[in-house]
Amino acid sequence: MSEDYGVAEFLAETETIHLASLRARAGMAKRLGRAYGRAAPGSAGQLFANFGRTVNNRVIDLFDDAVLLVDADRAASACILARCLMETHAVGMYALNEVTKAAEGDDFDRIGKKVLAFVNSSRIKVDEQKSLKGGEYSLNDYYFTEEARERMLAEAAQGVHVLNAMRYMFEVEINLTGHQESGNELTYRGLSEWVHPSQTSLLHHYVEDAQGVETSIGKVCMKDSRRRLCVSALALIQNTPSVCSAIEEVSDILHRRQTGR
Repeated sequence: MSEDYGVAEFLAETETIHLASLRARAGMAKRLGRAYGRAAPGSAGQLFANFGRTVNNRVIDLFDDAVLLVDADRAASACILARCLMETHAVGMYALNEVTKAAEGDDFDRIGKKVLAFVNSSRIKVDEQKSLKGGEYSLNDYYFTEEARERMLAEAAQGVHVLNAMRYMFEVEINLTGHQESGNELTYRGLSEWVHPSQTSLLHHYVEDAQGVETSIGKVCMKDSRRRLCVSALALIQNTPSVCSAIEEVSDILHRRQTGR
């Protein structure tokens, strides 16, 4: 880091990153999704394209709400949404990688299951399946459609662990930059301190005398440090369009290969 880099440069850099993200958001728009099911089963490609559009839409919503909170200095809620955006973007990246690898073969049953693992990812449904299997309740205790009953008995629900997606995103960054650690991981860990009850989110936020921290560039206010964490997380929106565009391309190829049209 340059000797000329100090607190003023740190603050200016934060705003430069933020403006770039706002410009990226201005060029994005939500994409309509479509419901598929037994009555209208979509191809693996159609389902994956649908997934990519929902990732795009969620990133946009999280960004728009987070920006309002960041600028209003609503610490806890801003950090929560910023971290959610990181996770959503990472899941899109992870899904693209996993489905692309599955698509290298011609086993469309395997490809379809890989797509559904992301489309139908639900920890609560996985837990419900375990509870049903363990005898904690029966299907007659609640109302289920026939399709839902079949899916519960078949244990069709799956859960994609978000930390696997985060680790993949960190690994990609390290491979691209050649650095020994991931900047995104440092941001994620920093945000987690604000998201959970901790010394940072309690003492450093609510005790005024504890809000200044001595660093190598000078004394940085926790408020400015927190803003930088949020802005750095939200900057992932600059890469979301390319991830979602790649999902669309893979989806189109899968659909044509599976349906012949």
